[in-house]
Amino acid sequence: MASNFRVFLILEATLLILGIVLPMAEVTEFWLFSEQFSVLSLCIVLLNQNEIILGLIVLLFGVVIPISKIIAKILKFDKLMQYGIHKAGMIDVFLFSFLVYSSKISDYFELELKVGFYCLLLAVLFGIFHTVIEFSKVQKVKKEN
Repeated sequence: MASNFRVFLILEATLLILGIVLPMAEVTEFWLFSEQFSVLSLCIVLLNQNEIILGLIVLLFGVVIPISKIIAKILKFDKLMQYGIHKAGMIDVFLFSFLVYSSKISDYFELELKVGFYCLLLAVLFGIFHTVIEFSKVQKVKKEN
């Protein structure tokens, strides 16, 4: 079971890094102008354009917290999870859903999801799956005692 744990962590970490670095979406405006962006490139652009607070929020919730969650799992540092950090990570995916919705109702721009989005989605799903497995193991131990 420990090897399955490692496999899931490696897959989750790999997908998360790919999701952060690879293009998440391509925005096409007025059917003429097109631009791809990733979580990392979005952070860099925001910081370069002096949108410091927004850039740091995306960096914190889209990169730092998800990576720290995986590190906490690897190191079995459960105290970090007690502070509810697992609830805050990947909020950028939630906000991204608003961008997708906006593109569907807008006549001015279109949004096409790219491989980075799907890597992030799979990383989230692996994280949830891992949490469910760990929770069921804890419940099983509680019932035995």
